[in-house]
Amino acid sequence: MDGEGFNEQLFEAEGPPPVKAHYGAIKAMLRFLFGDYEEARRVTEAIQPPPGVVFKVDYVFYHGMACVGLARTAAPAAREALLAQADTDLACFEPWVRVAPSNFFALQELLRAEIHAARDERSEALDAYERAVEAAAQVGVRPQLALAYERLADFQQRTGRKHLAQQSLGAAFGSTNCGVQRAKRASSTVSSRECSRCRRHGATTPPPRP
Repeated sequence: MDGEGFNEQLFEAEGPPPVKAHYGAIKAMLRFLFGDYEEARRVTEAIQPPPGVVFKVDYVFYHGMACVGLARTAAPAAREALLAQADTDLACFEPWVRVAPSNFFALQELLRAEIHAARDERSEALDAYERAVEAAAQVGVRPQLALAYERLADFQQRTGRKHLAQQSLGAAFGSTNCGVQRAKRASSTVSSRECSRCRRHGATTPPPRP
């Protein structure tokens, strides 16, 4: 992001805390999604959101997910240390889930699934992935649903379930694409209604809404 008038490293060090909190959550998510687990972990440790901001959940979630991603290829001692950090992150979800399960349960179970998978606890991992998928689908949070399916697909691929992995990837794509199609249909419906209002009023642009 460096360019004329902006230095990303300087911003991370000196930027306004509320703005950095938002920036850090988005950067951690993007780094994780692109497989840069080390940078995702660094961001969530280097930038601390102010108390009480909603982005705290994102920091904890992507820190735990990044630690699990790094643990898969780490030496045994480092692997256990990374998974211990992920366990700590997972424990943070308990009070959040008690207060607002529809917001946080899917994320909690997805992180739990990833930890089980990293420890080669396959049955427990599959159960947790299923809970994550069902929870996200039930509340209709499509980004969480797509991520749960994508991580499930990665687990299936790594454990030799290639056909199931393809199905899960298709479901992940469908979860995001369905949201796009709904938005397009909604936009088309609104446009049709506006055109009808235009014709009724003999106008080429919609009249102002009452």
